[in-house]
Amino acid sequence: MKKLFNYIPSICMCFTLGTLVSAINNLFSGYTAMGNKGILEFFVMILVIHIVICVISYINFKTYKQAYVCSFLATYICFLLLSFTFNLFTFTLNNVLTFSIIFLVIFYIVDLYYKREAQIEADKINNKLSKL
Repeated sequence: MKKLFNYIPSICMCFTLGTLVSAINNLFSGYTAMGNKGILEFFVMILVIHIVICVISYINFKTYKQAYVCSFLATYICFLLLSFTFNLFTFTLNNVLTFSIIFLVIFYIVDLYYKREAQIEADKINNKLSKL
């Protein structure tokens, strides 16, 4: 459970970006009301996806690339299944492509955030080691 708390920044970023993109999409499509149920379902979807990521993080992969691809595929499949389950959008080719691109962008932004955090942490450690 403690490890899941490390994903709070990611959960917040995903929820905020997803809600903003959804709001913009709804405005362009003429749909101006976002229901509480849809927002809560979206939040639950993000939590489930992050639980999947947390479980995957316990698997020992040989390379970072394997871990990255596995994490991406698991979250993408989870995203599609939960979107279908919660009926977050209609599954037409155009919608699936649009929401897949949005998913890719959000996944990439979150990945950049964690890479940047890891780099900052590594720089702090290297700075402390160089002072010894």
